[in-house]
Amino acid sequence: MNPLREDWFWKCWNDVGGLDSWKFGKMVSASATDLPYYLPAVKNGSRRVLRLQLDWVAIPLFKIIRRTPGGGYGCRFETGDDLRTHFMIGEDTKIMAIGVDHDNRLEGFWEKHRSSGVIDKLAKMRLDAVSAPNFSLFSDSNRFQHLRNLKRMLLVCERLSSAGIPVIPHLNAHNQSDWDFWGEFLREHSEITTVCKEFQTGPKNLFRGNTAIENLSKLREAAGRDIHCILVGGGSFYPLAQKLLGNSFTVTDSRPFMLALSRRLLQRTESGGVSEISCPTLPGQGVDHIFLQDIAVHADRMQNSSSLNRLEKKVAYQGEFDLPISTPNLISQPAA
Repeated sequence: MNPLREDWFWKCWNDVGGLDSWKFGKMVSASATDLPYYLPAVKNGSRRVLRLQLDWVAIPLFKIIRRTPGGGYGCRFETGDDLRTHFMIGEDTKIMAIGVDHDNRLEGFWEKHRSSGVIDKLAKMRLDAVSAPNFSLFSDSNRFQHLRNLKRMLLVCERLSSAGIPVIPHLNAHNQSDWDFWGEFLREHSEITTVCKEFQTGPKNLFRGNTAIENLSKLREAAGRDIHCILVGGGSFYPLAQKLLGNSFTVTDSRPFMLALSRRLLQRTESGGVSEISCPTLPGQGVDHIFLQDIAVHADRMQNSSSLNRLEKKVAYQGEFDLPISTPNLISQPAA
């Protein structure tokens, strides 16, 4: 969005209704009352034979919606039941769709989401929360572009809310002015109880990641109330989040999912550490037992990565696992 490219600049300006107006309607906020401290992410239902019976699960938003043949855009599924069948998710498990993805997918969504009716189709998926696409704030782009992308995130939240979809604003921020903006926005929109921040790109850096956690803590003070923070890929920052955010955050990543597909099993060692071992399966056997144990150990390792005390909170899985590794399940599975 370069002023030197006048025609393109004004096209981008008009595309978001200008950068001189920042009023948004009341939004439908995702509830944070029962979010676990760790939220496992799944990218498909491959190599599993049982539906996940968890409290919550995360799915990449752009595994649900995509470009279609002929230049169209839409959902991959007709109904929420179709979605749950594809991802092998139980009927009572709540689903959070995470809008963090590569820029080409984000831009494709922005280009098509109004004309394709994809938001109305997404409303039929019975999702319990959707985080806004994280339009990038590149350090080498100008301030107009940063502001445009901040507004695009909020416009998507507003449009999802209008369709009745519970939303989670994504808090991209390039400087302190952006964090001040988010504090003001949250004060004006007291209905928002949950926000999202990703730690897989820029904030993956230790200094930037720590700074982001500190800013999230200050943001709650600026908002004047408790705000639950979804930390996408933020497991490395769990101890600091535990210290500064208390019980008001959830880490989500796909590590247990990826380990399970690779037949890698996490287990506790006698010294209290965690080891990763190879766990081959029989032909046609599912990886359900590996996935569930990897979720449990990965979540436990994060929770105990610091000596700080944490309020007891329900984890993402319940009860004992009755899938011994030695027991094969010979139901055939599609290729991973």
